[in-house]
Amino acid sequence: MKHIWNACQGYSLRRGMVAITALLMGLQLLITAPVLAATTVLDVPNITADPNNWVADEANLLSPIATRTVNKTLSQVAKQTGNEVRMVTVRGLNYGVTPQAFADELFEEWFPAEFQGNQALLLLDVKTKDAAIRVGEQAKDAIPDDLAQSLALESLLIPVRQGNYNQAFQDTAARIEAVLAGNADPGPPVVEIAQLPERNYKTSEETNDFNATIIVVVLLALATIVPMVTYFMYQRP
Repeated sequence: MKHIWNACQGYSLRRGMVAITALLMGLQLLITAPVLAATTVLDVPNITADPNNWVADEANLLSPIATRTVNKTLSQVAKQTGNEVRMVTVRGLNYGVTPQAFADELFEEWFPAEFQGNQALLLLDVKTKDAAIRVGEQAKDAIPDDLAQSLALESLLIPVRQGNYNQAFQDTAARIEAVLAGNADPGPPVVEIAQLPERNYKTSEETNDFNATIIVVVLLALATIVPMVTYFMYQRP
């Protein structure tokens, strides 16, 4: 009996250890899953060495046609103006990391200090649908702060928040090309306010106002007519 009891205890202990190990592994997965899903600077492919690649689409958002269009546009910008603009998408960032902080870190990682002057980097965080931009000191002559913020927060984000990712990147690249080439700034997208269809009925407020007007007119008429009728009745012989 003692041997049986010891065997049972050993079996229960092994099962308990297996359960504890499985629980710890599950907790580890829960803890590390958000970290694994977030993008770090090292996850973004460094495209600075490729003269034909100006988009690092780490989030895999853009269609091949849109990517080619943006690459062609930004390549022309670099050839014509000497300013190099790169666009980056990321799936999401670690907790507490803002798109601007990530853009600054990526900018510093890609471009040593002596090569930062004519560079610009535009970043989209898909998870938060937020954007940021970092512009080198030399490039700020062509892309001042107000234009930079408009490119990131309007030209890029307005279509993005409507679900038009390809349009967002193509139109933003086209605006960059126009401005840096010295042409008129086409400006950010126009946000159209949906117009309500014309109605052929009165609202309850309009109906109430109309009814109130009728009542007032009737009361005024009565206030005028009744005294006159009364007066004439008393004047009759």
